[in-house]
Amino acid sequence: MSAGTNYAIEPLRALGLSDVEGVLRAGFVHYHTVDDADRTFEALASVAATV
Repeated sequence: MSAGTNYAIEPLRALGLSDVEGVLRAGFVHYHTVDDADRTFEALASVAATV
């Protein structure tokens, strides 16, 4: 996980997202498992349900 602007200030602004508060980025590569992805998506769904 990475938080901040992820060097994507212009795309954030174009999407109407704050370049001050930042965003969360999840990246998957060859050594992540399907289980890792499932846990990440479950956690994101849990957080999204609270907003």
